[in-house]
Amino acid sequence: MAIQRYNRTICRKLCGIALILLMLAAIPAYGENGDEAPAKWSLQFGIERDFQLGEFDGMQISIRKHCSAQKAWRLGASFNCLIANGDIERHSYDEVNMDILESDFRGFEAVLSLIHEWHPLRSKSIRAIIGCGPELGLETSNYEIDQPGRLRAEDIQAYHAGLRGVFGAEWFVAKQISLIGEYALSIVYSHESTVNTNEYTTRSTELVTKKNSFELATNSVNFGVSVYF
Repeated sequence: MAIQRYNRTICRKLCGIALILLMLAAIPAYGENGDEAPAKWSLQFGIERDFQLGEFDGMQISIRKHCSAQKAWRLGASFNCLIANGDIERHSYDEVNMDILESDFRGFEAVLSLIHEWHPLRSKSIRAIIGCGPELGLETSNYEIDQPGRLRAEDIQAYHAGLRGVFGAEWFVAKQISLIGEYALSIVYSHESTVNTNEYTTRSTELVTKKNSFELATNSVNFGVSVYF
């Protein structure tokens, strides 16, 4: 199952990148009828892979200041939030007795980025997007399992900072509305602190672990809508 999920993820990335390249290939000529931006400002609304509206998971929003037809600055934020609870069935070794354990999960993640964009290839309806800039992220989660005589909890606090690079294409379906396909790659330094707690009837234990690392993070191909004003 893990291999199948991995293969599906790779296929989605390849299909998204292929679509972006197809849009770029449709640009007829450099600078032809694309020397002016439609407006000075634009808002972008995007979604990430596995977007779920009910869980507010995978939502992106950004505002872009167009300095010219070739350059722009974009301030963006993405959010992931999930609150879930349920029951876990735990069987005994002889599979005769069974306990019902209650579990709760709360997680939140936010990423901010400031991207300097360039549009080296452009036409009247399609233009390329290349950009880079700083990225900051914060993540927090809490997972609890309540079982007879024992409460297990795991709290994670993490943050990262680094540099994000993007490339993609923008297709104008109307004068002030466009569709965007974009792929992002980030190089970040991350710090993660995990606290595992076990609370028994008469005592409790706590284990704290910390991890620092440099990571190369690849994102799925994101799609969205841009509105100029």
